[in-house]
Amino acid sequence: MYKPTTPGMYSVILEASDLANNSLYTRRLFLYDDASNINVSVDQRLFISSAAAVTNHTWQASLVDDVVVDWAGHFTNQVHYKSNLLNAVADYPPQFTDIENEVGSSSTFTVKRITFDDDDGARTRDAIPNVRGIVKFEVAYSRDRGGGSTIRIPGAWQQIALTETYTIRNERRTDGDTIRVWVRATDIMNNTRRDSTVVRFDESKPKVQLKQLTKNVQNGTYDYSSLAPITAFDEHSGIREVTWRLVRNSTGKVTRSGTLSRTHYQLTKAECDVNAAECRCTPTDDCFRSTFSLPINHCWLQVEKESLATEVITLDVTVTNAAMLTNTRSLQIQNINSFSGIGEYPPPRDVKVIRSVFNTVRISWVTAPSCYNVSELWITYTGAATKEKIHRLSTFYDLTGLTPESNYTAHLITGYSGEMSDPIEFRFRTGQTPTFTGLGAGGIAGVAISVILLVVIAVAAFLLWHLGIIAVMRGKKEAKPRTEAANAFARMSRKVRGTAVDDDIYVYSGNDYDIPIGKQLSAARLALDTLITEGKFAKIYKATLSRAGGNAETVVAKMLKENYDDEDRQLMKGKILFYLNEVGEHRNILRMIGAVVDNDVWGPVMVLEYCEMGPMRPWLVQQKGSVSDDVLERMFQMAHGVVQGMAYLARVGIVHRRLAARNILLNLPAASTNYRIWSHHHDRGWR
Repeated sequence: MYKPTTPGMYSVILEASDLANNSLYTRRLFLYDDASNINVSVDQRLFISSAAAVTNHTWQASLVDDVVVDWAGHFTNQVHYKSNLLNAVADYPPQFTDIENEVGSSSTFTVKRITFDDDDGARTRDAIPNVRGIVKFEVAYSRDRGGGSTIRIPGAWQQIALTETYTIRNERRTDGDTIRVWVRATDIMNNTRRDSTVVRFDESKPKVQLKQLTKNVQNGTYDYSSLAPITAFDEHSGIREVTWRLVRNSTGKVTRSGTLSRTHYQLTKAECDVNAAECRCTPTDDCFRSTFSLPINHCWLQVEKESLATEVITLDVTVTNAAMLTNTRSLQIQNINSFSGIGEYPPPRDVKVIRSVFNTVRISWVTAPSCYNVSELWITYTGAATKEKIHRLSTFYDLTGLTPESNYTAHLITGYSGEMSDPIEFRFRTGQTPTFTGLGAGGIAGVAISVILLVVIAVAAFLLWHLGIIAVMRGKKEAKPRTEAANAFARMSRKVRGTAVDDDIYVYSGNDYDIPIGKQLSAARLALDTLITEGKFAKIYKATLSRAGGNAETVVAKMLKENYDDEDRQLMKGKILFYLNEVGEHRNILRMIGAVVDNDVWGPVMVLEYCEMGPMRPWLVQQKGSVSDDVLERMFQMAHGVVQGMAYLARVGIVHRRLAARNILLNLPAASTNYRIWSHHHDRGWR
C-alpha cells in the first residue's frame, strides 16, 4: 500500500499485457488530503448587505424589502483553492516504451497511450465546480421578536446554488423582529464550517417631544444655563444619537451645533429596573431614559446688542434610532435678553486685600464668568489723579505710594470691548509707618550668630575642597580625585541626609485603602477614547469620565502598559499617592481627579485633568513670525502662570527637574488661557 506524503491530486496508471506483448493502459485519479480544513476570513465577513452599512449591517429600515445575505470570500479551503486541486485534469500525454531489440531486425519503439481514462466516479478528468475550494453551500434562518434570545439553530438546511449570496423574501416582518441567518460550507473531503449573522428590523421613526425651556437654572452645566426637556424613545431599536443646532431666524446661519452625550439618556438594565417609570428598553435589552434634558449655554445665544429684543433663535433637536431613522423637533427661543449672562457685564468678584504694609497693599480678585471677552481692567482709588489700567488677565494688583494709617476707597471696573461693568467698591486701611530704634540685644545676637555661621560655612567649604569633594575649576583642569577620607565623608554625608535624598515615591506605595475614598473612581465610569502617547512605563489616553446626573467629563487616563508586573503596579500606586499626598492642588498644576484601583486588567490608573490645547511648545511654534499684542499678552500670562506653579512646588518641597515647554499644558476657556505644569517625574526636594 502506498500512502502519499502530502495532500495533492494523484493518478495511478495500470498496464495490462498479453503473452504477445500487446498492452493496454488505464488511468484512475484520486485526491489525497488528510490535513486541510475550511477557514473563515475576518476581513471578508458574512453580513446582511441589504442592511444599513452605518449600522455595521445590523439594522434594516424596511419590513418589505428583501434581506440579502452576502459572504463573498468568507469561506475557503486554502489547500484545494491555492493548489488548484479541483481544476480539470489534463490528458495523459503519449509516451514511448523502452526500446525492444528483435533478432534479425532493427530496433523498434512501442507508443504508450491511455486507452481507458477516468471519466466516472467522484473525481474524473472534469473540473469540480467550487467557490474557493467549497463545493456546497447550505443556509438556514430563524426569526423571533425577543431580540434574538429565543432563536436556536434550525434542524433543516437548504442547499443553494454554488454562489456566495442568498435572498430572503418578505415574511410579514414587524418592527423589532430579529432574524439570524446561518451559512454552512462543505468541501470535497466533506469537511464543513458554519457561521451566522444577525439583522434586526425597524421602519418606524423614534417618538420625540421637545418642551419649553426651563430658563436660568441654578448650578447648571454652564455658568449661565437653561435646560431643554426632551421626551424621546423608540421601543423597537432604541436611541442611537441626539444632535442639536441653533439657527438665527434672521440670517438662517447655524450659530452652534453639537451631539448630546449618551450619558444623558443611556441606562443599564439594572438602572432601568430601579427607575422603570422613566425608562424604556428594546427587545435586545438596550435601555434609555425616556425623558432627559439638553443643557443650553446662554453664551451660545449671543447676538448684536441692537438685535437682543427682536432676534429669534430656533433650537432643532434630531433624534436618530438604531435603524438610522430620524425625527426632528424645533423650539423658538425669543426674548434673548431675558436669559442670564446675555447683555450682562459683571465686575470682578471676591475682591480682597491679601497683603498690606504701611504704604502698599496687594489686592486680589476673581474674574467673573461672562459671555464676553475681557478687553480691559481699571482701578481707581481715593487720592489717585487718574484711574490705573491693569492687565486684562491679571487676578491681583499692587497699589504703592499710599499714605500710612489712612482709609481708602477703591473701585475695580472691567471692560468688555466697549461695554463697561458697574464698579465694584471695596475699602482698606494702610498700616503704621515702621520705626527703627537701633539694634537691641536680640539684634546684636542675631548679627553675631550670622557671622559665626559664615565662618563655619567657609571652613566646611575648605574641608570639602581639600577632601576632593569640591574641585576648583581653572580652565579645563579636572576635579581633584577623592581620597579615602573623602569617600568616607561622602558616604557619611549621604547617610545623614538620606531622609531627604532617598525620599522616593516608592515609600508612598501601599494598599488601595491608602487612596482617599473620595479619590477612588470606579473603572465602570471610565471609557478610554484615543491613545495620546506612550512611554516605556505607561500609556496616556484621552478618556471620558461619567459623572452623577448623567454628566460626563473629558479626562486623561495614565495607565500601565500590557504585561505589567507587581513592581510596575507598586510604582504606579506610589505615583498616585505622591500626587495626592505631596503635590496637592494648585490652579497652575495639572489637577489629579482621582484613581481607578478596582480593575485588575488595567492595574492602578491615574485620572488627570484634560487640557484641550495640549503642550505649550506647538503653540509657541505656531505663533512664530506672527506675534501680535494679544500673543504677547498671553505669553506674559503664561510666564506668570509658570512662575506661580513652580513657586507652589517649591513651597511644598518638590523639585520639578523637567520644566520645559513640552511639559506645560494649555487650556482655553471663553475668557482666558489657563496653564498647567506637568511632568512624568518629580523629585522630593530637601525641606
